[in-house]
Amino acid sequence: MKPVRFTEVTEQAGLKGVRPMGSHGASIADGRGTGLLDIYVGNSQAVTGRFLPNFFYLSQGGFEFAEGARAYGVAVPYDYPRGNHHGLFADIDNDGTYELFVSCCMAPCKLYKLDDGKYVDITADAGLADIPRATRALVVADFDNDGWLDVFKLNNNGHPSQLYHNEGNGRFTLVDPFEAGIADVRGMRQGFAGLGQGASAVDFDGDGRIDIYAAVRGMPNRLFHNEGDLVFREVAADAGVATSDGGDGVTWADIDNNGRLDLVVSGSNQEHDPYVYIYRNQGNGTFTDETLIHRMPGTGYTVAAGDLNHSGYVDLFVANELGPLKVYLNDGNGSFVENPSSPSAGALGDCRCAALGDLDGDGDLDVFVACKFDFNRVFRNEANDENWLKIDLLGPRGDLGGFGTKVWVFDADHVGEKEHLRGFREATSTTGYVGQNSPTLHFGLPTGSYDLVAGFLNGQATTLRVCTGRTVTVDGREIKV
Repeated sequence: MKPVRFTEVTEQAGLKGVRPMGSHGASIADGRGTGLLDIYVGNSQAVTGRFLPNFFYLSQGGFEFAEGARAYGVAVPYDYPRGNHHGLFADIDNDGTYELFVSCCMAPCKLYKLDDGKYVDITADAGLADIPRATRALVVADFDNDGWLDVFKLNNNGHPSQLYHNEGNGRFTLVDPFEAGIADVRGMRQGFAGLGQGASAVDFDGDGRIDIYAAVRGMPNRLFHNEGDLVFREVAADAGVATSDGGDGVTWADIDNNGRLDLVVSGSNQEHDPYVYIYRNQGNGTFTDETLIHRMPGTGYTVAAGDLNHSGYVDLFVANELGPLKVYLNDGNGSFVENPSSPSAGALGDCRCAALGDLDGDGDLDVFVACKFDFNRVFRNEANDENWLKIDLLGPRGDLGGFGTKVWVFDADHVGEKEHLRGFREATSTTGYVGQNSPTLHFGLPTGSYDLVAGFLNGQATTLRVCTGRTVTVDGREIKV
């Protein structure tokens, strides 16, 4: 098992010296259509007690960034009460470019569209300018399989969570949250107990519909099973994932390469339960709790999942709130081993989010860490090999990112044979605690040729022969039924 080494390049990236700004969420994507990965950061209350504008770190190539939130019109108003948490890139109009959602605590959420080199506020035109709902996490997914991305908002302070249906004409319609089964006001009362935190949406049971898992502080977490026709049923207890005090971040990843998405929930900061929650997907709608088998210390908001050392298995990056950053390497036999070195020299000040992406284009996953009471940090992965494959997705209607698409990689000439499955990913918009990894799917693989299978939500699928050390584009518009 190959160790992984990270080098902090915060100063080189142009981020050193930016004082703590109360950063929470971090999203990585090609937010300007330049072919480079930018980083958007939502800021809430800073160490000074002030609420300051968000960051939009614009990639200049390599690890050089320039802060451009004001120039691009996405700093968000200074007077927004209690700041912002989540910025999310998604192609909601299927034009091949990303729009930007921003969640706000005590003000309406924002939706921006890129137009002539600047983002323009289209919230009202899109039908999203409702009253403040204390929104924390945003999730976009095609919940009704009509080819358009819908929006789920995880709300707090007694406000029901919300589901907006994308009508395909640039506008969204609010679905009655009680009829949809996602209102869930039980866990969203005033105060920290019952605070809705992170959420993520995938098809966990393989029925072809996207489900939602939400972390609720101090109360049982929620798993909303998609029943079809924009109706959900809460099944966390039946599925075995209704942990109380289960942290703040939600991450889905196939940690054993069996083609099923397992669930990782960030650790609690309670002394009696200081572990990352790990649930193994049994393939029948239920999970096995393996938390006490792994006993992976975790006191943070986010666990990011990706093949960091190109071993062919998904590793875990734990952004601890109360201790140093940690990396746990997957040994391929169902266990995790702590990496010999930590990315950071010591504990950072209240880490909130870690997002993964190949920021310098060399094929391995780098890490951006957002901190509330410290400087934000960026770490370069020093894997420096050709043992990788990256997949850019376009959905059947041309939606950039292809959220909801499933991708399997098999040994060449062995498609469908479980013993030859080398990796499985599902493209999703949101991960961890109000975070977004680069939408480009990443696989670590031994050098060679493989068969890639991509399955889209509309039932279409395609198989491609691919080689490591390359980025492949899979365009769902080119696939015939």
